Amino acid sequence: MKKITIIFLLLFALNSWSQNDQKIWLQENKYNLGLSYFQKKQFNKAIEPLLFAYKINPKSEIGKKSKNKID
Repeated sequence: MKKITIIFLLLFALNSWSQNDQKIWLQENKYNLGLSYFQKKQFNKAIEPLLFAYKINPKSEIGKKSKNKID
């Protein structure tokens, strides 16, 4: 029973860790997409991906940069 519990906890931790990686990956992609629109001077299109990147994790470095670009 102890082995099953340990295996379950390890799988749960691994799953949580991989979901966090996907959020970081998605945030970086949306931020880069917003920057590309911003550099092309398509400001209306740039707002949506930058805002999405900010909402994923506002406390991260990318989230703070996204908010500065939106303002």
